[in-house]
Amino acid sequence: AWQMTIVSIWLVTNSIELITPDEAQTLFLAKLDYPMMHATALAWLAVTLVYTGNQHWLTPRRFVLLCIIPILTTVAVFTNELHRLIWQEYTFIEVGSMLAFRSKAYGIGFWIEGVYWYAIIIIGALLVLRTFLQGFRLYQHQSVWLVIGGLTPLIVNFPFVLRLIDGFEKDYSPLAFALAGMAFAVGIFRYRLFDLRPIARNMLVDLLSDSMLVLDN
Repeated sequence: AWQMTIVSIWLVTNSIELITPDEAQTLFLAKLDYPMMHATALAWLAVTLVYTGNQHWLTPRRFVLLCIIPILTTVAVFTNELHRLIWQEYTFIEVGSMLAFRSKAYGIGFWIEGVYWYAIIIIGALLVLRTFLQGFRLYQHQSVWLVIGGLTPLIVNFPFVLRLIDGFEKDYSPLAFALAGMAFAVGIFRYRLFDLRPIARNMLVDLLSDSMLVLDN
């Protein structure tokens, strides 16, 4: 819920960023992408840790440590004109009747932040993938939709950052996270994502000392 709330706000600010004709406002709204992007990634990691039974790892102290790079990145983004650590050079591109922000040269801070963001998403996906490989068919369906949701933003963001596709001048990561939310919804409502978690199955079945007779599905 927190993740989708952040994504919804991100979509609104991203849309305003496109429709505003003023370059200063477009730049400010582009800077707002970063705290919401990191908040979404951390929410994703929390979901995967809880789903795979590793929520004990995310202690308050460790969560604070995970927030260090996002906080430093946000400060660097909003003070970029002083040091150019995030964007060394940027421009504004007309996309139809809209105005899009586009970085022409990235700074070292951008790459540090990018590696961190990708690492958070990939770690969460690997945790779910391990559950997928070890679980029953029901849990495999759940895990597939989680992995699809987690990797969709990477698939959309990667070509944009590395400029792999000509004409791909706008970062559609907020829209990708919205699509990820749809994948999560399929897992939650179709495959009871949080009703039948693998950790519950492990605790109640694997550790059961009595016999069990299964009568139907």
